[in-house]
Amino acid sequence: MGAWAIQTQLDQREWELTKPLEQNVDLDWLDFRWREMSRAVSLRWVDVPACLRALTLLGVLIQAHCDGGAGVLLEVVLVCFSQIGLIANPRFHTVSSASGFGEFEVTDDIDSLEWWVDGQSGWAFYFALSWWLKQKRAKPFSDMAKRLETIEVRWKEMRRALAAELSAHGACRDNWEALRQANETAQEMLREARVMATE
Repeated sequence: MGAWAIQTQLDQREWELTKPLEQNVDLDWLDFRWREMSRAVSLRWVDVPACLRALTLLGVLIQAHCDGGAGVLLEVVLVCFSQIGLIANPRFHTVSSASGFGEFEVTDDIDSLEWWVDGQSGWAFYFALSWWLKQKRAKPFSDMAKRLETIEVRWKEMRRALAAELSAHGACRDNWEALRQANETAQEMLREARVMATE
């Protein structure tokens, strides 16, 4: 019942909760920058070289075997792939055996914490894949960071002006349209920065 009430309030007051505010321009910039950086390189499992995929899966099997059998195999796979960004927004919780710890409660004495070192050989394969991904993403991330740096001041000025313009308005279709147009303008700024970088 509580979740329904919260969702109803969010639906009714969406504009008040999401509209641009002048004091949040720097936070909005960080959100925008993060979104654009995450779009800079889109890698899928099939983009990984076959030999590296095989090595990674071998590492997953070794890790699962050393951590107590096939019961944790799925957890280990999800942890590995979510950590390297091949699974977005995983909706799972790791079990203690997949995280390398024994039974441990928050109120337990830290001296009783048991660290399981079994299965570390399986992680070597994970690090090989992580290294490949880092190398593959380095140039596109660097290029996107440079483009974003060139538009940061203009973007923030545009966002401040938009926030000032919309601050007095309630939720209406015109406000959403102005926000959509501002987002399109930001994308155009990025395209211009890309063209300028290639010249």
